[in-house]
Amino acid sequence: TAAGAAALVAAARAEEAGPGSLWLGLGVVLTLLGFVVVGPLLAGGVVRALGAVVLRIFGPVGRLAERNALRNPRRTGATAAALMIGLALVAALSVVGSSMVASATDELDRSVGADFIVQSGTGQPIVPQALAALEKAPGLDHVSEYKWVDATVTDPRGRTTTADLAATDPSYVRDLRRETTAGTLTDAYRKGAMSVGSDYATEHGVKVGDVLTLAFKGGEKAKLKVAAITADTGQVDKGVMYVDVATLAEYVPADRMPQSLLLLAGAKDGQEDAAYQALKDALVPYPQYKVSNQADYKEQLKDQVGQLLNIVYGLLALAIVVAILGVVNTLALSVVERTREIGLMRAIG
Repeated sequence: TAAGAAALVAAARAEEAGPGSLWLGLGVVLTLLGFVVVGPLLAGGVVRALGAVVLRIFGPVGRLAERNALRNPRRTGATAAALMIGLALVAALSVVGSSMVASATDELDRSVGADFIVQSGTGQPIVPQALAALEKAPGLDHVSEYKWVDATVTDPRGRTTTADLAATDPSYVRDLRRETTAGTLTDAYRKGAMSVGSDYATEHGVKVGDVLTLAFKGGEKAKLKVAAITADTGQVDKGVMYVDVATLAEYVPADRMPQSLLLLAGAKDGQEDAAYQALKDALVPYPQYKVSNQADYKEQLKDQVGQLLNIVYGLLALAIVVAILGVVNTLALSVVERTREIGLMRAIG
C-alpha cells in the first residue's frame, strides 16, 4: 500500500505523460493489492468506526450486524475487497475513457484545420468518379487528396528503410497543422521536394537540403530534396513523410497511381453549411462514403470509445454480480453459523 501511494505521488509529479501514466498504473495496482492483503486487518477498525457512528442508529439490529462483521474479519475483508476492486475498475475505466475522448478532441482542435473529412467506414479508397463529383460541389474553397504510398527511402549514407509516405495536395498544409523543426512545409510541395519526420531525421542524420532516393512501388526511383522536417509530437500523421501528388505522378504511371484514402475539404468563408449540404448531395450516388464536419468527427470518436467501454463495462458488471453473490453468501453464512445464538437471543428477549 505504501509503495502504491509512493507511485501515485511520482505520477502526480511526472512532467511527461508517458512516465506519468506508467507510475499511475503501477500505483493503482499496488494500492489495490495492498488493500486486498491488509483488508482483514482493517476490517475490524472500519466496522467499529462505522458501528460507533452509523450502526447505533439501528439499535439492536445494528449491534447484531456489527458483531456479525467482527466475528470473521478475514471473510468481511475478502467480501469488501471484491466489491472494492469491481468499483475501482469501473471508476478507472470511466476516467480513462473520458481522458481518451478529451485527448482526441483536443488533438483534433489543434491539428485539423479542414472543415470536412470524406472517407469510407470500411477503409475503401475514394474512386475518381466520387472525387470529381465532390470537387464540383458549390461553396468549397479546396479539396485535398490523401494517398498512402508504398515506398522505400535510402538516406545519403545508403541506409534503406520502408517509408510512411503520404502524397497530398499543397492545400493539405491548411487542412492539417503540422509544426516543423526545420524548413517550411509549403516548400515540401514544390517540384522535386519532400518532407520527413523529426524522428527519421534524427535517426538517419538527415537535414534540410539532403537528397533522398525513393523507390515507389509500381513506379520509378526518384531523388527528392528534403525541404522540411516535421515535428513528431502529435498523434495525427506522426512520422509521416509528405510529397506532392503532382510529384508522385511524375514517377508512378496513372494506372498504378494509388487512390485517395480520404479527402479533406475547406469551405469558403460563410458558406460552411451550404458546402456541407452540397457534399452530402454529391455523395448520394456513392453511399459507401460519408462526409463529416469536425463536430461529426468528434462525435464519432466518442461513439468509438463508448462502444469499447460498453464491452468492458459488461464484463465488469459480471464481476460485480459475482461480488454481490459473495456478499449474499457472507450474510447467509453469518446467519447459519449463529442460528442457535440468534434463537436463544429471541427466546430470552
